[in-house]
Amino acid sequence: MSRKSIPKPESLESLQNTEQFELIARLHHDDMAQFVLGELGKSNLVIRIFYGINILGAVFAVLWGGWQLWTSRIGWGCLLGNVFLGLFLGSSAIIPFHEILHGLGYWVAGARKIRFGGSWRKMYWYAVADEWVMRAIPYTIVALLPFLVITAGGILALFYVSLNYQWLVLGVILMHALNCAGDFAVVGFCWEHRGRPIFTYDQLSKHQSYFFKVRDNLPA
Repeated sequence: MSRKSIPKPESLESLQNTEQFELIARLHHDDMAQFVLGELGKSNLVIRIFYGINILGAVFAVLWGGWQLWTSRIGWGCLLGNVFLGLFLGSSAIIPFHEILHGLGYWVAGARKIRFGGSWRKMYWYAVADEWVMRAIPYTIVALLPFLVITAGGILALFYVSLNYQWLVLGVILMHALNCAGDFAVVGFCWEHRGRPIFTYDQLSKHQSYFFKVRDNLPA
């Protein structure tokens, strides 16, 4: 296919052109947990990176903590107390900031109908650019922006806070990285279908997200 022949939809209506685009996934927001678990069961590059980051983070924490305990730099109570507090904050208080970063990414990409929501009962939260069509690459940046910013900020903070707070910050980093599973899952899904240009949008009125790709049989 030549570069000029690749369609560039600018609206939902243009994506409904079944001669040019193929719907590859329709995800209801209430079913995202099932989708994420399915994607995490795959073995593509993105999912391996996700597992690798979390495993390396956990190994580093165990080795670092073991060394500090062995050399009496910190006690068990202080270490565990701060870690568990960090884990709690990483799965609760950090969520609004996480979603705001998604929203900021959408805003920079040009979206203006940005909405936030979620469900404590089903344990999911979201920031969506309602009916805003995006290609896979900017969508990937928006999806991974909270992970990149919070992880980088947390690592930087480790060099400037006291020993006790280092373990609190590390707990936040580790739990937040694990809670980015959904973001890595959608990026992994796009990676699985990377052979053709992919477009996606959210439709909040139906609580659904759609993924399309350019059809293989378009003329060159």
